[in-house]
Amino acid sequence: MYDLLEEYGAKLTVAVTAAWAESEGHMIPFPMRFPEEAAALKEGLEQGLIEIANHGLTHCVLKDNAFKPKWFSSNRRYHREFWDWVPLEEQEEHIRRSQDILQTYFKAEVVTFVPPGNVFTDATLGIARRYGLRYVSCDTPRRIHGRVVIVGDEQVLSFHDRDIVLNGVGWLQQLIANQEGKQFYFIRELGERILTSPSQSVLPKS
Repeated sequence: MYDLLEEYGAKLTVAVTAAWAESEGHMIPFPMRFPEEAAALKEGLEQGLIEIANHGLTHCVLKDNAFKPKWFSSNRRYHREFWDWVPLEEQEEHIRRSQDILQTYFKAEVVTFVPPGNVFTDATLGIARRYGLRYVSCDTPRRIHGRVVIVGDEQVLSFHDRDIVLNGVGWLQQLIANQEGKQFYFIRELGERILTSPSQSVLPKS
């Protein structure tokens, strides 16, 4: 994948969930649970090929082990971390801890937030900003909330790592090749352009 990014001058923002949840009371930081994957991401970051984004602490609701598989109903709803019914103090603890894990391991400032499942509230954004997250990438209309830029998906080629597992690296190569003549940016760079470009001044603000 890194060879492809170099060949096409492409950039990739990688959203990382900071911990692996085994139960409500047991979480393992991503670099400890997946050391080889973490090292590979650090290599790409150091080469300037990827940006590390915050994808939550657990990607799920931990309380009462709600994220665990259920016998007769779906647990999908509980694999989203920042619902409006999740207490704000819990959201803040998750954002604080995830930032600490990611920034300590990667030794880089993490400024982009990718809310799991595109679920978040305005209060979530306020908390995120307090911990250094300034740009949000998700499938929602572009806007500026306070000092947080919601980039939206209009100019983003978003995909899950599962897409590459299922379709192969060739799928990614074709996706990138189809963007011939276009400039690639990290999410943080798109956010910066939205803030500074006069053409974006019509963005709704809240």
